Amino acid sequence: MFVIETFKKEFFMKKEKNNKKHNKNRYLVQQSNALIETTQKMSLVERRLMYHVLSRINPKKPQQEYVLRVEDFAQDFPQMGSGTIYNQLKDAVVSLFKRSIQLLTERGTTKIFYLLQEQEYKDGEGYLRMKFSDSTMPLIFDLKEKFTTMVLENFKFLDSVHSLKLYELLYQYKSQGWREITVEDLRFFFGCEDTYPDFKLFKQKVIEPAMKEISEKSDLLVQAEYLRTGRFVTSVKFIFVEKTDRQIIDAECELAEVKNLTKKQPLRPALKRHPNPRKFDLDDYKSAEPTSRREYIKLKFAWAVENYKRITGYEKALKEYDSKMTLKAKDQELKSNYVKIMAECYDEYLRYAFTWGGTGVLDEIKEDLTSK
Repeated sequence: MFVIETFKKEFFMKKEKNNKKHNKNRYLVQQSNALIETTQKMSLVERRLMYHVLSRINPKKPQQEYVLRVEDFAQDFPQMGSGTIYNQLKDAVVSLFKRSIQLLTERGTTKIFYLLQEQEYKDGEGYLRMKFSDSTMPLIFDLKEKFTTMVLENFKFLDSVHSLKLYELLYQYKSQGWREITVEDLRFFFGCEDTYPDFKLFKQKVIEPAMKEISEKSDLLVQAEYLRTGRFVTSVKFIFVEKTDRQIIDAECELAEVKNLTKKQPLRPALKRHPNPRKFDLDDYKSAEPTSRREYIKLKFAWAVENYKRITGYEKALKEYDSKMTLKAKDQELKSNYVKIMAECYDEYLRYAFTWGGTGVLDEIKEDLTSK
Protein backbone atom coordinates (compact mmCIF):
# COMPACT_ATOMS: atom_id res chain seq x y z
CA MET A 1 0.00 0.00 0.00
CA PHE A 2 1.20 3.45 -0.84
CA VAL A 3 2.38 5.38 2.23
CA ILE A 4 2.24 9.19 2.22
CA GLU A 5 5.20 9.56 4.55
CA THR A 6 7.56 8.33 1.81
CA PHE A 7 6.78 11.46 -0.16
CA LYS A 8 7.50 13.98 2.57
CA LYS A 9 11.23 14.14 2.07
CA GLU A 10 10.87 14.45 -1.70
CA PHE A 11 8.42 17.34 -1.46
CA PHE A 12 10.39 19.22 1.17
CA MET A 13 13.49 18.88 -1.03
CA LYS A 14 11.55 20.31 -3.98
CA LYS A 15 10.35 23.16 -1.82
CA GLU A 16 13.92 24.03 -0.79
CA LYS A 17 15.12 23.75 -4.38
CA ASN A 18 12.31 25.93 -5.75
CA ASN A 19 12.19 28.38 -2.85
CA LYS A 20 11.31 31.28 -5.10
CA LYS A 21 8.72 34.01 -4.88
CA HIS A 22 5.24 32.80 -5.83
CA ASN A 23 4.79 33.56 -9.52
CA LYS A 24 1.06 33.93 -10.05
CA ASN A 25 1.34 33.70 -13.84
CA ARG A 26 3.38 30.50 -13.72
CA TYR A 27 0.51 28.16 -12.93
CA LEU A 28 -1.31 27.13 -16.09
CA VAL A 29 -4.38 24.91 -16.17
CA GLN A 30 -4.18 22.75 -19.27
CA GLN A 31 -6.80 20.19 -20.25
CA SER A 32 -8.30 18.53 -23.28
CA ASN A 33 -11.27 20.27 -24.88
CA ALA A 34 -13.08 16.96 -24.55
CA LEU A 35 -12.71 17.17 -20.75
CA ILE A 36 -14.05 20.73 -20.76
CA GLU A 37 -17.11 19.63 -22.71
CA THR A 38 -18.21 17.11 -20.12
CA THR A 39 -20.83 17.35 -17.44
CA GLN A 40 -19.12 17.33 -14.06
CA LYS A 41 -21.40 17.72 -11.07
CA MET A 42 -18.59 18.86 -8.78
CA SER A 43 -18.76 21.12 -5.76
CA LEU A 44 -16.86 24.40 -5.77
CA VAL A 45 -14.05 22.96 -3.61
CA GLU A 46 -13.76 19.88 -5.85
CA ARG A 47 -13.47 22.02 -8.95
CA ARG A 48 -10.86 24.29 -7.33
CA LEU A 49 -8.93 21.23 -6.26
CA MET A 50 -8.86 19.98 -9.85
CA TYR A 51 -7.67 23.35 -11.16
CA HIS A 52 -4.92 23.40 -8.54
CA VAL A 53 -3.73 19.91 -9.48
CA LEU A 54 -3.86 20.63 -13.22
CA SER A 55 -1.82 23.80 -12.67
CA ARG A 56 0.90 21.89 -10.80
CA ILE A 57 1.39 18.83 -13.00
CA ASN A 58 3.60 18.80 -16.07
CA PRO A 59 1.28 17.88 -18.97
CA LYS A 60 4.26 16.65 -21.00
CA LYS A 61 5.33 14.15 -18.33
CA PRO A 62 2.49 11.73 -17.54
CA GLN A 63 2.22 11.07 -13.81
CA GLN A 64 -0.81 9.12 -12.68
CA GLU A 65 -0.33 9.83 -8.96
CA TYR A 66 -0.28 13.27 -7.39
CA VAL A 67 0.35 14.30 -3.79
CA LEU A 68 -1.53 17.44 -2.83
CA ARG A 69 0.12 19.80 -0.36
CA VAL A 70 -2.52 21.74 1.57
CA GLU A 71 -0.13 24.67 1.93
CA ASP A 72 0.16 25.02 -1.85
CA PHE A 73 -3.60 24.87 -2.30
CA ALA A 74 -4.13 27.57 0.33
CA GLN A 75 -1.67 29.76 -1.55
CA ASP A 76 -3.73 29.42 -4.73
CA PHE A 77 -7.08 30.06 -3.03
CA PRO A 78 -6.46 32.38 -0.07
CA GLN A 79 -10.14 33.36 0.04
CA MET A 80 -10.97 29.96 1.54
CA GLY A 81 -9.12 30.71 4.78
CA SER A 82 -6.89 28.22 6.58
CA GLY A 83 -8.92 27.00 9.55
CA THR A 84 -10.87 24.16 7.92
CA ILE A 85 -9.13 23.92 4.59
CA TYR A 86 -7.63 20.47 5.24
CA ASN A 87 -11.00 18.95 6.10
CA GLN A 88 -12.57 20.62 3.07
CA LEU A 89 -9.89 19.16 0.81
CA LYS A 90 -10.16 15.72 2.40
CA ASP A 91 -13.91 15.70 1.80
CA ALA A 92 -13.36 16.93 -1.75
CA VAL A 93 -10.87 14.16 -2.57
CA VAL A 94 -13.22 11.54 -1.13
CA SER A 95 -16.08 12.96 -3.21
CA LEU A 96 -14.00 13.13 -6.39
CA PHE A 97 -13.21 9.46 -5.99
CA LYS A 98 -16.95 8.77 -6.31
CA ARG A 99 -17.56 11.22 -9.14
CA SER A 100 -18.32 9.97 -12.62
CA ILE A 101 -17.82 12.08 -15.73
CA GLN A 102 -20.06 12.03 -18.78
CA LEU A 103 -18.25 12.70 -22.04
CA LEU A 104 -19.94 13.21 -25.42
CA THR A 105 -17.94 11.23 -27.99
CA GLU A 106 -17.46 12.03 -31.68
CA ARG A 107 -19.75 9.08 -32.45
CA GLY A 108 -22.59 10.81 -30.64
CA THR A 109 -22.51 8.42 -27.69
CA THR A 110 -22.04 9.29 -24.01
CA LYS A 111 -18.99 7.80 -22.29
CA ILE A 112 -19.10 7.55 -18.49
CA PHE A 113 -15.95 7.05 -16.42
CA TYR A 114 -14.50 7.90 -13.01
CA LEU A 115 -12.06 10.75 -12.58
CA LEU A 116 -9.92 9.07 -9.89
CA GLN A 117 -8.77 5.52 -9.45
CA GLU A 118 -7.46 5.85 -5.88
CA GLN A 119 -7.36 8.38 -3.05
CA GLU A 120 -5.51 8.32 0.25
CA TYR A 121 -5.11 10.63 3.23
CA LYS A 122 -4.01 10.62 6.86
CA ASP A 123 -5.66 12.91 9.39
CA GLY A 124 -3.29 15.42 10.93
CA GLU A 125 -0.95 15.52 7.92
CA GLY A 126 -0.87 18.28 5.33
CA TYR A 127 -0.91 15.87 2.41
CA LEU A 128 -3.49 14.01 0.37
CA ARG A 129 -2.83 11.56 -2.46
CA MET A 130 -4.92 11.07 -5.56
CA LYS A 131 -4.46 8.75 -8.51
CA PHE A 132 -6.10 9.52 -11.85
CA SER A 133 -8.07 6.83 -13.65
CA ASP A 134 -6.78 5.41 -16.93
CA SER A 135 -9.61 7.14 -18.83
CA THR A 136 -8.65 10.52 -17.36
CA MET A 137 -4.95 10.36 -18.26
CA PRO A 138 -5.27 11.09 -22.03
CA LEU A 139 -7.36 14.16 -21.21
CA ILE A 140 -4.71 15.92 -19.10
CA PHE A 141 -1.33 14.57 -20.26
CA ASP A 142 0.64 14.59 -23.52
CA LEU A 143 -1.84 16.95 -25.19
CA LYS A 144 -0.90 17.71 -28.79
CA GLU A 145 -4.11 19.15 -30.21
CA LYS A 146 -7.59 20.28 -29.18
CA PHE A 147 -6.67 21.47 -25.71
CA THR A 148 -7.09 24.72 -23.77
CA THR A 149 -4.59 26.47 -21.50
CA MET A 150 -5.78 28.96 -18.87
CA VAL A 151 -3.89 31.04 -16.28
CA LEU A 152 -5.16 30.04 -12.84
CA GLU A 153 -4.66 33.54 -11.45
CA ASN A 154 -7.16 34.94 -13.96
CA PHE A 155 -10.18 32.97 -12.76
CA LYS A 156 -9.41 31.61 -9.28
CA PHE A 157 -11.72 34.10 -7.53
CA LEU A 158 -14.84 32.84 -9.30
CA ASP A 159 -17.13 31.52 -6.55
CA SER A 160 -19.67 29.53 -8.57
CA VAL A 161 -19.34 26.17 -10.31
CA HIS A 162 -21.48 27.54 -13.14
CA SER A 163 -19.17 30.54 -13.56
CA LEU A 164 -16.13 28.27 -13.68
CA LYS A 165 -17.70 25.93 -16.23
CA LEU A 166 -18.82 28.81 -18.46
CA TYR A 167 -15.35 30.38 -18.21
CA GLU A 168 -13.83 27.11 -19.48
CA LEU A 169 -16.31 26.85 -22.33
CA LEU A 170 -15.66 30.42 -23.46
CA TYR A 171 -11.89 30.28 -23.07
CA GLN A 172 -11.82 27.44 -25.60
CA TYR A 173 -12.85 30.07 -28.17
CA LYS A 174 -10.59 32.83 -26.87
CA SER A 175 -9.13 33.64 -30.30
CA GLN A 176 -12.59 33.86 -31.90
CA GLY A 177 -14.16 36.08 -29.25
CA TRP A 178 -17.59 34.46 -29.33
CA ARG A 179 -19.22 31.08 -28.95
CA GLU A 180 -22.73 29.87 -29.70
CA ILE A 181 -24.04 27.01 -27.55
CA THR A 182 -27.44 25.35 -27.77
CA VAL A 183 -29.63 25.50 -24.69
CA GLU A 184 -29.65 21.70 -24.59
CA ASP A 185 -25.83 21.56 -24.50
CA LEU A 186 -25.68 24.33 -21.88
CA ARG A 187 -27.93 22.32 -19.60
CA PHE A 188 -25.67 19.30 -20.15
CA PHE A 189 -22.45 21.20 -19.43
CA PHE A 190 -23.90 22.82 -16.30
CA GLY A 191 -25.39 19.54 -15.09
CA CYS A 192 -28.84 21.14 -15.09
CA GLU A 193 -30.73 18.70 -17.33
CA ASP A 194 -33.38 18.16 -14.66
CA THR A 195 -33.41 21.58 -12.99
CA TYR A 196 -34.89 24.90 -14.12
CA PRO A 197 -36.99 23.40 -16.96
CA ASP A 198 -38.33 26.87 -17.74
CA PHE A 199 -35.68 28.71 -19.78
CA LYS A 200 -36.52 32.06 -18.21
CA LEU A 201 -35.62 30.63 -14.80
CA PHE A 202 -32.52 28.85 -16.20
CA LYS A 203 -31.36 32.18 -17.64
CA GLN A 204 -32.09 34.05 -14.40
CA LYS A 205 -30.55 31.51 -12.00
CA VAL A 206 -27.63 30.10 -14.00
CA ILE A 207 -26.62 31.92 -17.19
CA GLU A 208 -26.82 35.58 -16.18
CA PRO A 209 -25.22 35.21 -12.70
CA ALA A 210 -22.36 33.26 -14.29
CA MET A 211 -21.76 35.95 -16.93
CA LYS A 212 -21.93 38.70 -14.32
CA GLU A 213 -19.39 37.03 -12.04
CA ILE A 214 -17.01 36.26 -14.92
CA SER A 215 -17.11 39.91 -16.02
CA GLU A 216 -16.48 41.13 -12.46
CA LYS A 217 -13.91 38.61 -11.19
CA SER A 218 -11.96 37.26 -14.17
CA ASP A 219 -10.02 38.52 -17.17
CA LEU A 220 -13.05 38.29 -19.49
CA LEU A 221 -15.95 40.64 -20.19
CA VAL A 222 -19.01 38.70 -21.35
CA GLN A 223 -22.32 39.52 -22.99
CA ALA A 224 -24.95 37.24 -24.53
CA GLU A 225 -27.50 37.15 -27.30
CA TYR A 226 -30.45 34.79 -26.96
CA LEU A 227 -31.31 33.24 -30.32
CA ARG A 228 -34.81 31.98 -31.03
CA THR A 229 -36.36 29.37 -33.26
CA GLY A 230 -39.95 30.49 -33.49
CA ARG A 231 -41.11 31.48 -30.01
CA PHE A 232 -38.43 29.60 -28.07
CA VAL A 233 -34.80 30.39 -27.22
CA THR A 234 -32.79 27.48 -28.63
CA SER A 235 -29.22 28.74 -28.34
CA VAL A 236 -27.11 31.42 -26.68
CA LYS A 237 -24.32 33.37 -28.38
CA PHE A 238 -21.72 34.50 -25.83
CA ILE A 239 -19.53 37.41 -26.93
CA PHE A 240 -16.43 38.17 -24.88
CA VAL A 241 -13.05 39.93 -24.83
CA GLU A 242 -10.03 39.80 -22.56
CA LYS A 243 -9.32 42.67 -20.22
CA THR A 244 -6.42 43.83 -18.07
CA ASP A 245 -6.40 46.08 -15.01
CA ARG A 246 -5.37 49.03 -17.17
CA GLN A 247 -7.56 48.26 -20.15
CA ILE A 248 -11.01 47.54 -18.73
CA ILE A 249 -12.59 50.55 -20.46
CA ASP A 250 -10.86 49.70 -23.75
CA ALA A 251 -12.01 46.10 -23.40
CA GLU A 252 -15.62 47.20 -22.93
CA CYS A 253 -15.38 49.23 -26.14
CA GLU A 254 -13.78 46.28 -27.92
CA LEU A 255 -16.59 44.05 -26.67
CA ALA A 256 -19.10 46.30 -28.38
CA GLU A 257 -17.05 46.15 -31.60
CA VAL A 258 -16.81 42.35 -31.47
CA LYS A 259 -20.53 42.14 -30.86
CA ASN A 260 -21.20 44.26 -33.94
CA LEU A 261 -18.88 42.12 -36.07
CA THR A 262 -20.71 38.94 -35.09
CA LYS A 263 -24.17 40.47 -35.44
CA LYS A 264 -25.89 41.26 -38.72
CA GLN A 265 -27.16 44.77 -39.31
CA PRO A 266 -30.97 44.76 -38.92
CA LEU A 267 -32.99 45.04 -42.11
CA ARG A 268 -35.75 47.58 -42.52
CA PRO A 269 -39.07 45.75 -42.19
CA ALA A 270 -41.71 45.87 -44.89
CA LEU A 271 -44.55 48.15 -43.87
CA LYS A 272 -48.16 47.08 -44.09
CA ARG A 273 -49.96 48.43 -47.16
CA HIS A 274 -52.73 50.94 -46.68
CA PRO A 275 -55.96 48.88 -46.76
CA ASN A 276 -57.92 51.33 -48.89
CA PRO A 277 -56.01 54.51 -49.74
CA ARG A 278 -58.91 56.36 -51.35
CA LYS A 279 -61.44 55.72 -48.61
CA PHE A 280 -59.01 56.24 -45.77
CA ASP A 281 -58.75 59.95 -46.32
CA LEU A 282 -61.18 61.37 -43.76
CA ASP A 283 -62.31 64.11 -46.13
CA ASP A 284 -63.22 61.56 -48.81
CA TYR A 285 -65.68 59.55 -46.77
CA LYS A 286 -67.36 62.10 -44.52
CA SER A 287 -70.48 61.56 -46.56
CA ALA A 288 -70.34 57.79 -46.00
CA GLU A 289 -72.70 56.03 -43.61
CA PRO A 290 -71.61 56.27 -39.91
CA THR A 291 -71.29 52.48 -39.65
CA SER A 292 -69.00 52.35 -42.68
CA ARG A 293 -66.96 55.27 -41.35
CA ARG A 294 -66.49 53.47 -38.04
CA GLU A 295 -65.12 50.36 -39.79
CA TYR A 296 -62.80 52.51 -41.88
CA ILE A 297 -61.47 54.21 -38.77
CA LYS A 298 -60.88 50.88 -37.03
CA LEU A 299 -58.98 49.48 -40.01
CA LYS A 300 -56.97 52.66 -40.48
CA PHE A 301 -56.10 52.81 -36.79
CA ALA A 302 -54.96 49.15 -36.80
CA TRP A 303 -52.85 49.85 -39.90
CA ALA A 304 -51.18 52.88 -38.28
CA VAL A 305 -50.50 51.04 -35.00
CA GLU A 306 -48.98 48.03 -36.80
CA ASN A 307 -46.66 50.15 -38.94
CA TYR A 308 -45.69 52.33 -35.96
CA LYS A 309 -44.78 49.14 -34.09
CA ARG A 310 -42.65 47.90 -37.01
CA ILE A 311 -40.82 51.19 -37.54
CA THR A 312 -40.07 51.73 -33.83
CA GLY A 313 -38.94 48.10 -33.50
CA TYR A 314 -36.55 48.69 -36.40
CA GLU A 315 -35.32 51.89 -34.73
CA LYS A 316 -34.60 49.99 -31.50
CA ALA A 317 -32.75 47.24 -33.40
CA LEU A 318 -30.56 49.85 -35.11
CA LYS A 319 -29.65 51.37 -31.74
CA GLU A 320 -28.75 47.96 -30.32
CA TYR A 321 -26.58 47.23 -33.35
CA ASP A 322 -24.85 50.62 -33.24
CA SER A 323 -25.75 53.36 -30.76
CA LYS A 324 -24.92 55.99 -33.40
CA MET A 325 -27.38 54.66 -35.97
CA THR A 326 -30.85 56.15 -36.32
CA LEU A 327 -33.82 56.15 -38.68
CA LYS A 328 -33.51 57.86 -42.04
CA ALA A 329 -35.41 61.13 -42.45
CA LYS A 330 -38.14 59.44 -44.52
CA ASP A 331 -38.76 56.83 -41.81
CA GLN A 332 -38.74 59.50 -39.10
CA GLU A 333 -41.44 61.30 -41.08
CA LEU A 334 -43.46 58.09 -41.43
CA LYS A 335 -43.17 57.44 -37.70
CA SER A 336 -44.53 60.91 -36.92
CA ASN A 337 -47.27 60.47 -39.49
CA TYR A 338 -48.48 57.23 -37.88
CA VAL A 339 -48.75 59.01 -34.53
CA LYS A 340 -50.76 61.76 -36.21
CA ILE A 341 -53.10 59.25 -37.87
CA MET A 342 -53.72 57.43 -34.58
CA ALA A 343 -54.61 60.75 -32.94
CA GLU A 344 -56.98 61.60 -35.80
CA CYS A 345 -58.71 58.25 -35.40
CA TYR A 346 -59.20 58.88 -31.69
CA ASP A 347 -60.63 62.34 -32.42
CA GLU A 348 -63.04 60.90 -34.98
CA TYR A 349 -64.21 58.23 -32.55
CA LEU A 350 -64.76 60.87 -29.86
CA ARG A 351 -67.01 62.82 -32.22
CA TYR A 352 -69.33 59.84 -32.39
CA ALA A 353 -68.65 58.52 -28.88
CA PHE A 354 -72.30 58.12 -28.04
CA THR A 355 -73.30 56.11 -31.12
CA TRP A 356 -69.96 54.29 -31.59
CA GLY A 357 -69.56 53.31 -27.94
CA GLY A 358 -66.45 55.36 -27.08
CA THR A 359 -62.78 54.73 -27.93
CA GLY A 360 -62.53 51.44 -26.05
CA VAL A 361 -62.43 49.43 -29.26
CA LEU A 362 -59.36 51.39 -30.42
CA ASP A 363 -57.62 50.77 -27.12
CA GLU A 364 -58.30 47.04 -27.52
CA ILE A 365 -56.90 47.07 -31.05
CA LYS A 366 -53.76 48.88 -29.89
CA GLU A 367 -53.24 46.55 -26.92
CA ASP A 368 -53.73 43.47 -29.09
CA LEU A 369 -51.29 44.61 -31.79
CA THR A 370 -48.56 45.89 -29.47
CA SER A 371 -48.59 42.72 -27.36
CA LYS A 372 -47.78 40.47 -30.33
